[in-house]
Amino acid sequence: MGGGPAGLEAARALAALGHHVELFEAEREPGGQFRLARQVPGKEDFGATVRYYTAELDRLGVRVHLARRLGLGDTALLSRFDGAVLATGVQPRLPDIPGWTLLPTLTYPEAFARPESLGERVVLVGGGGIAMDLAHLLTGDPGPTDPERFFAAHGLRDSPPPATPPARHRLTLVRRGSRIGSGTSASTRWVVLSALRAHGVETVTGVTYQEVTREGLVVRDAEDRERLIPADTLVFAAGQERERSVVPALRAAGVPFEAVGGARDANGVNAVRATGEALRAAHRLAAR
Repeated sequence: MGGGPAGLEAARALAALGHHVELFEAEREPGGQFRLARQVPGKEDFGATVRYYTAELDRLGVRVHLARRLGLGDTALLSRFDGAVLATGVQPRLPDIPGWTLLPTLTYPEAFARPESLGERVVLVGGGGIAMDLAHLLTGDPGPTDPERFFAAHGLRDSPPPATPPARHRLTLVRRGSRIGSGTSASTRWVVLSALRAHGVETVTGVTYQEVTREGLVVRDAEDRERLIPADTLVFAAGQERERSVVPALRAAGVPFEAVGGARDANGVNAVRATGEALRAAHRLAAR
């Protein structure tokens, strides 16, 4: 269950081992977090990975059910299966900030899906890889995919750097921790941060969230100073939680299952870990 990278790999592996496989995905297309990542400049190849899996599952005869969220009403359906891989991924964690309903608020998947709905001043609550990717998308910068711009901007060409395109939004990344982009690749973090700063993106770290007012987000820094960060829209990109709402239905149906990827542990999850877990789970299920 779940059509993100882990679910796609589990379905591929089980089908390649000769099993009848059906994949259930709650969204209208597969890909999971890859559907978001492919929108970010420089990460278009994530879309190619989804297309590869889609073609491979079709070749292997996997039946794919899209826009199909399973629950307790599907116990009879689930009982037909001998086993399942729970690859339902993660859901955004919502910080407990008083007053957050006073401003238009979106989770990061909603912001990726509807960037045109964001106001002029956007505060991204969270400073990890997802927040950086979303900020990169919202600036409209072509990023590392424009090599001439990259070389000139970093002094690798004799020609002057081209003018930075005007930003679509005034962005602020706010994080409790002390470092923006922790956990991301060291080889790309500095490039993305440099591009964000060139677009005037502000970063605020080492704070606690006090409250949301109609004017913006109020934070307090390590020296106990209070500050209002003006905002028209808040976007929550401050972590993830496991999505396991289908577990009661699996248990009611008596179907043995293995959880992989974000559904097993949302902490530090990435595609490499998730697909590796999915492959191993598929082989364990096949051996039963």
